[in-house]
Amino acid sequence: MDQFQRLDELILENTSPPVQVILRNQLHLTREQIEAYQEASNKQDATLARQAERIEEFLEENKKLVGRQSQDAVGTPFRVSDDYEFITESGFWIERKSGLRVCASCLLPPAKITSPLFEAVGLGLDGEPEVVWRCGHCGTDYFHKA
Repeated sequence: MDQFQRLDELILENTSPPVQVILRNQLHLTREQIEAYQEASNKQDATLARQAERIEEFLEENKKLVGRQSQDAVGTPFRVSDDYEFITESGFWIERKSGLRVCASCLLPPAKITSPLFEAVGLGLDGEPEVVWRCGHCGTDYFHKA
């Protein structure tokens, strides 16, 4: 900002009205713009610093949650057979409580998704169209038994 003061002094010393007034007005506008830019930049720096702190807090919290989930997973292993019955003829699982047919590929680790099956038309072993059970998530087809 000292340069602006020096430039203003040079304008006063080396110019005369009306040029002097025009140059000083332009200098004043430029100085206001730079001050506003510096203020906005300082605000942005402060916002970014707060965001970085929050990100660090979230990362730390996430580590704790992952640690707790890992401990829970070790303490109680995932056992599909507790809640589901495997249908060997068709290759999918049925939820014991609801009777819902679910995809074996999606239910087992690593996915562990309960993805319901729906009736669809697919190709049988002979290449002919036939009714199949199809996974709504991965699209796997299973043999349909009435």
